[in-house]
Amino acid sequence: MKNFALIFAFAASVVPALALPTVDDSDIKPPYPMGQVGWVGRLSKDGPTETIWADSLEDVDAVVKAKKPGLSIFDGSMDAFNNAIVSERSVTEIHSRGLEKRERYCNNFGQVSAMAVNDGISHLRGVNAGCSVAARQCIRTTCDGGAAIVLCNNNYNAITVPCGDIANMAQDINRNCMWAPSESCSLFGCNPPIYEVSGQEFADGGYNVIIGNCYAFSAGGQPV
Repeated sequence: MKNFALIFAFAASVVPALALPTVDDSDIKPPYPMGQVGWVGRLSKDGPTETIWADSLEDVDAVVKAKKPGLSIFDGSMDAFNNAIVSERSVTEIHSRGLEKRERYCNNFGQVSAMAVNDGISHLRGVNAGCSVAARQCIRTTCDGGAAIVLCNNNYNAITVPCGDIANMAQDINRNCMWAPSESCSLFGCNPPIYEVSGQEFADGGYNVIIGNCYAFSAGGQPV
C-alpha cells in the first residue's frame, strides 16, 4: 500500500513524455568501474565497528548471519548497535548534502519501473548502517524488479555514506524524474500507464546516486 501511495502521490504532476529522448540501453555505461559494496557497522552492542566487503548487500547479510546467527542487516535486529554510527555520519555531512539544491539529471540510464525503485528504496532504508564504496568506483546497492540504485564515488579515497541517505537521494530522483508513457488503448479500453524513472543526483560530498537498469550496473563488477 505504501508503494502505491508514493507512486500516485506524484501522478497528478506527471505529464506523458512523448518527446523525451530515448536512450539506447546498449550504450549505458557506469561513470566508473563497478566494485564491491562495503557495509560499515557493529555486530554487537559493545563490539568494534567493522567493514564487510561483498558483491551485494545480500552477500554481506550472509556473512553477518554466519558470524552472528539470528541477526540480519535488513530486519532491524541490528539497529540498536548502529544508530550512533549512522547519526554521527549524517551530522558530519548534513551541511554538504543540500537536499533542495542538488544537481540532478533525468532520463540518462535506462527507464525502469518507478514502483520497483520504491521497493529498492524501502529495501535500502532497512539497512541502518553505512554503505562504503572504494575510490573512483560505483556500487549497486539494490536491484529490485530490474531497477538498480547505484552509489558512485568521485573522490580519490573510499567513502562511507549512511545507506538511508542513499535511499533519500533515490527517492528524490524517483519524485523528480518520474514520467508516464502514453496509455496503451484498444477496443476494450485503455491500460493505465506504468510510471518509469531514470536519473542521477549529485551530492556536495563528491558522490552521486543513479537509478537505472540492473544489467548495466552489475554487482561487484561481475557480468550480469
